[in-house]
Amino acid sequence: MAGDFAIKRIIEKRTSTVKNKKTVQYLVDWEPSWVPESEVTPNAVAEFERAQNKPIVLGPHKASMTGSDKTKWSWVIQYGDEFEIATYEIVTTTYNAEFIKYCLERMDAN
Repeated sequence: MAGDFAIKRIIEKRTSTVKNKKTVQYLVDWEPSWVPESEVTPNAVAEFERAQNKPIVLGPHKASMTGSDKTKWSWVIQYGDEFEIATYEIVTTTYNAEFIKYCLERMDAN
């Protein structure tokens, strides 16, 4: 079925057991419907799994902390099991809410 339609994105994942056989299905966005795992491309699954992991700003990358100007530092972002090093500009724009949360947590700790 998936070969006949372009999957825009995966909306949700569920597992079910029928007659002691576990199956995985994905709710996909073309005309939302549940489809078996075998009908979903690995790329679509990877994109869905990454989107499920909300980014967390872990803090400045130690190797970049050579001066007191925080705008020159690199920052570590975590998505589930994956990590990314981002510039201050990227962190304060793309991850603004997460960056603010990081800063507020540090202020509360002091």
